[in-house]
Amino acid sequence: MSKSSSGGLFGRQHTGSVTLVEQPVRLTYQRKARLTFWVVGVAVGLLSATVASHYWHPLVGLLAGVAIGVIVGFLTALIVLAWPVLRALWWWADLIVTGTLVVVGWITLNSATNLTVSLLAVGLLFGVPAAVPAIRRPVVAVVWCAIVRHRLRLAFSRMVRSGGQGRPGSLPLILIARPTPAGERVWIWLRPGLSLTDLENQLGSLAEICAADQVRVCRASRSYAAFVRVDIGRRDPLRALVLNPLPGAVTGFDPAVMPVSPGMPPVGLDLPDVPEPADPDTASGRPPRQPRPRTNGNTPGPAGGKPDDPNDAFI
Repeated sequence: MSKSSSGGLFGRQHTGSVTLVEQPVRLTYQRKARLTFWVVGVAVGLLSATVASHYWHPLVGLLAGVAIGVIVGFLTALIVLAWPVLRALWWWADLIVTGTLVVVGWITLNSATNLTVSLLAVGLLFGVPAAVPAIRRPVVAVVWCAIVRHRLRLAFSRMVRSGGQGRPGSLPLILIARPTPAGERVWIWLRPGLSLTDLENQLGSLAEICAADQVRVCRASRSYAAFVRVDIGRRDPLRALVLNPLPGAVTGFDPAVMPVSPGMPPVGLDLPDVPEPADPDTASGRPPRQPRPRTNGNTPGPAGGKPDDPNDAFI
């Protein structure tokens, strides 16, 4: 048995007890709950006493305002104190709902039929999706969405701790996840301590933790920078062979025969089929031009002309 120490409202630490959240998180939200109780209680109490004094006696209005302030402050502080537990329940909501359905379904089925029929029904329930690919693929995609949500939570927890933030409330709120042709897509609401730039610098770590090929992050809203989207890629859907149905819709289309229009130049010619280009002098009927003789440095150029070499003028 564990021993616990007695304490006051919203503040004392119980040692030796098993908690659903970590101790630093619990202590932080205890301080927030105390502060919320006094701020909300005093503000609501003063406002309520002012309004009630116009209808009742001032002393009665003051007592009513104090009572209303205490009740509203207590309820608000209780919500703040329970927020880490509510967030943890949200993180594990998929497993809690699945486990509850499995237990309740088994108890109901076992109470309505005998053990043999119950085992046969459970075998069909899990065996048919595992054997039929058309059912197995969507089920596996949904399971991966649940796994990715927990892996991202673990990755964000490590990022916050390694970054020296030290604030338990900085863990982002993982909203929903859905399967995509390439993997999964997750929407996240960032809290103080993490930004989109921090996630972009840790894309390799996120891909490794999620057992994925690559991870991309971007803003999911133009108005709120804290609302981001994480795309997890496990496969490339463009690698699959996609058959084009358009050629089959054309009547009399043969892919081996290329249709040629009258104004279309011939295609698919070999080199022997291409004629040699004709000489322009031969086509006009003029005699072909003779090549001009070239001279070296020791032979003078044509009579009456300049020598090819300027040094020939001094020989």
